[in-house]
Amino acid sequence: MKRTAMLLGLWPPFQSEPHQRIAASAYQKSRNSREGHIVKIAGLGYEDGVLVQPFDTPSYDIASAPYVEYDLDIQPGDSQIEIRTLPTLHVHEGRDARYAVQLGDDEPQVFSIHAGDFTAEWRWNVLRGHTSQSMRNNKSPLLAFVAGEGIS
Repeated sequence: MKRTAMLLGLWPPFQSEPHQRIAASAYQKSRNSREGHIVKIAGLGYEDGVLVQPFDTPSYDIASAPYVEYDLDIQPGDSQIEIRTLPTLHVHEGRDARYAVQLGDDEPQVFSIHAGDFTAEWRWNVLRGHTSQSMRNNKSPLLAFVAGEGIS
């Protein structure tokens, strides 16, 4: 006789709570550039957010980009970090809203905030209130190069 099992529960399943959650504004160090500067914005995002002003700054190369730096409390078994940003629409024709992340002395990884305008991915990001990028992690500190209109 063949038996089948039925799993009861909520779908989709709840994600496990992260070991640590860091607000964008809780950075330990920052660096401004000649063209743009880091600004804390109360109530933007999970707690308080950061952005680069003015909004019409040029694209940066990573060496000259403004950045914020975070110290991470790395525990055994921690293997991934998730970075959340607010969803956006297209910023400028031919340019993308991007940021770069560097863990320890590894090479920076560049991520796009932009999903195609009004696509299913963009709609999902708006409904949940953030875009999400994940990366493997076993190093500290974390440097986030904040891009006004993109890291080139």
